[in-house]
Amino acid sequence: MPLNFNSSEKLTITAYKDGKRSRTSGKIGGFEAMFNPDSIIRNFENHYRRTQSLNSGGGPVSFAFTRHEVINLTIIIDGTSLGAAQSSKSVALSPVIPEIDVRKKVEAFRNLAFNINGNIHQPNFLKLSLGTALEEVACRLQAFTLEYSNFDDNGKPDRAEVKASFLTESSSFKQNAITAKKSADLTHMVKVKNKDTLPLLAKSIYGMAGAYIELARINNLDHFRKLKPGTQLVFPPKTAE
Repeated sequence: MPLNFNSSEKLTITAYKDGKRSRTSGKIGGFEAMFNPDSIIRNFENHYRRTQSLNSGGGPVSFAFTRHEVINLTIIIDGTSLGAAQSSKSVALSPVIPEIDVRKKVEAFRNLAFNINGNIHQPNFLKLSLGTALEEVACRLQAFTLEYSNFDDNGKPDRAEVKASFLTESSSFKQNAITAKKSADLTHMVKVKNKDTLPLLAKSIYGMAGAYIELARINNLDHFRKLKPGTQLVFPPKTAE
């Protein structure tokens, strides 16, 4: 069954030149879907690591971070006069209603949401909107698949389905990253920098340099005194003694 969205509102995608997504100075353009999607799938995921805890031979699965939400939906583009009439809520079908060039409509979506903007050297920053279901959700287009159908004798498609995945952006994720870096109660990865030593890293995260012995064992390090810059080390949660 289609979602019961407000019929006066259409799914819109608004593009901006930067992450601030300012209506006054950053707005680039927009795309309005002909029809609202039948469904919107919102995926939420926590990521866990199964690692050994610092003070024991084994430990429980530990929380690492929350992944960005992914929104999946399908955009229908109908190039026939009937499709245009249904999209505009017109009940009168006549030659006055223009047919839509499906390929141009798809290209407009692709240029706005997927292609690299040469002025900012990356794809545009987006907002998804559809009533109370999607209230100006800040996101980026992660991927999409395109299916053309209903071809005429000249190979021109009259219909297209764009199945799109949007990766959301939120300030809460930045806060999660800060928490993961500072808390000894969470598992996280540390990238070794020049002049880093295992005792110093253990001291900064756990508050005790002596934890380096157990960290060396967990990370299978033969020589903990000389760490190679760029190496990723696992720092499991500190368990209560």
